[in-house]
Amino acid sequence: MWLLLLIYASILFFIGSTIAKAIKYSRMPVHLRCELYPIAHEVGRESAGTYLEELSTEKNLRHSTLGELKYIAKEMFLFQKCFYNNRALWYFTYPFHIGLFLLILWLILIFSGALMMIFGINFGESANISIKILNYVSLGVGILGIILGIFGCVGLIIKRSMDKKYKIYTTFRDYFSLLFIFAVLLNGLICWISYYPLNNVARQLMKSIITFSPGIILNASLSIGLILLSLLLFYLPFTPMMHFLGKYFTYHKVVWDNERKFKGTRLEGKLQKQLLQPISWAAPHAKPYKTWEEVIFDHKEIK
Repeated sequence: MWLLLLIYASILFFIGSTIAKAIKYSRMPVHLRCELYPIAHEVGRESAGTYLEELSTEKNLRHSTLGELKYIAKEMFLFQKCFYNNRALWYFTYPFHIGLFLLILWLILIFSGALMMIFGINFGESANISIKILNYVSLGVGILGIILGIFGCVGLIIKRSMDKKYKIYTTFRDYFSLLFIFAVLLNGLICWISYYPLNNVARQLMKSIITFSPGIILNASLSIGLILLSLLLFYLPFTPMMHFLGKYFTYHKVVWDNERKFKGTRLEGKLQKQLLQPISWAAPHAKPYKTWEEVIFDHKEIK
C-alpha cells in the first residue's frame, strides 16, 4: 500500500510540476528576435530566409505544420544537429535518449496491456496471435531500451569526466543525474533477469496501480526499482533534464517566431507592457530607471 501511495504521489508531482513549468514558460516576456533561419513553418523556404527579408509583407503567409513536424521528428529521432556539430558526443547521447524513448514506449504498451487485462483480455498461453505479437514487441522494446540507455548513460559519464572540453562545465548535479538514471536502468536490467519475462509482472503491477488494488508480491529488486523510479520523478522537475519541455518554447517561441505585430493584437499588448519596464543599468544611450519606451524615444530624438 505504501509503495502504491509513493508511486501515485511521484506521478502527480511530476505531472503537476511539468504543467507549472509549461505555464511559467508560456508567460515569459516576448523574446528578442534572433533572425535564426530557416523557419520550418514557412512554405517554400526550406533552405534559408524568411518573409521578413522581402519588401512587401502584406501578403497572406502560408503556415506549414507538416514542415514543423518533419523538422521536430528529425531532431527527436536522429539528433541531427548533434550528429553534424558534435559527432563524438552523438555516439553516446543518441543511444541514451533513444533508450529512454523506447522505455517510455514500453510503459505505454504495458499500460495498454493492463487496460486489456482489466477488460478481460487474456495474455496467457491461450492468447490470440495479435496479443502474443503485442507481448513480444513490448518485450523487445523494453530490453532494447534498457541496453541502449545503459550504454549511452555510461558513455556520457565517461565522456564528461575524461574529455576536457566537457569536464570544465560539467557540474556535480550533471554527474549525479546521470548516475541516478544509470541506477534506475541497471536496476531495471536486474529486474528483467530476476523476473523474466518481466512483461507479465509489469502488466500485473500496472493493473494494480490503475485499479488501486495492492496484492502483487514483489521481490527486493523490483521494490527498490519502483522506489528509485518514484524518487527520480520527484527529482526531475528540479534539473535541466526538463529541457524536453523547454525545447517546444525554444523552437516555437524563439527560433521560429515571426508573428507580425499589428495594432490592437495580443502581441502588441505584450510588447507595450515590456516597453514600460524600467532599466537598471546605464550607458551613453540610456539613463538608468527610465523605461525602455523612453530610451527608444530619446534615441530617436538624438538621431
